[in-house]
Amino acid sequence: MEAGIVFQLISQYRYAFLVPGALFIGPLVSLTAGFLIRIDVLDLWITAFVLMATELLGDVFWYWVGDLWGEGFIKRVGHFIGITQARVAVVQRLYHVYHDKIIIVSKLTAGFGFAPAIYFTAGLSHVPFGRYMGINIFGQIIWTSAMLAIGYYLGHFYLQVNGAIERVFFIASIVAVFAVIAGFGHYLWKRFADIPET
Repeated sequence: MEAGIVFQLISQYRYAFLVPGALFIGPLVSLTAGFLIRIDVLDLWITAFVLMATELLGDVFWYWVGDLWGEGFIKRVGHFIGITQARVAVVQRLYHVYHDKIIIVSKLTAGFGFAPAIYFTAGLSHVPFGRYMGINIFGQIIWTSAMLAIGYYLGHFYLQVNGAIERVFFIASIVAVFAVIAGFGHYLWKRFADIPET
């Protein structure tokens, strides 16, 4: 979804759009919300609470899906949403090597595109729920604060730019940053997939 559409939806529906936006679009919603906080469309504390609560509910959902339905879920519908047997096997190996670190890294990097598989596997592997949520809450506070702060300061710089060409270049730079993050995530996933079992 394009940034302009996200901006319009949040501007129009405000906090009501933050819930589905945070669940299905991710960091772009938090960055846009930071910008809208800068121009006084959204309130900082309400926005931060809605974003954090929504993303944590998503984490709980995937944990319980893994805990309750596990292998059967992977076989029936997992391939439609990127939770495949191969990905789960990789994440289980990552848990074995890095333990709780994989959860915090996933939270602080928005999962690099494979967060559902990580949280699902936490439930499948019966990681203690209290420990799982403690790590996620800690990471979520840092992640949401960072995304809102970046959005806020990007909004501040955007408001200082006067020319149309400069604004287009500014927006292109943001898109390039997201592309780099996505590419880095793909690289990490391939690299982690080759971790030998210990």
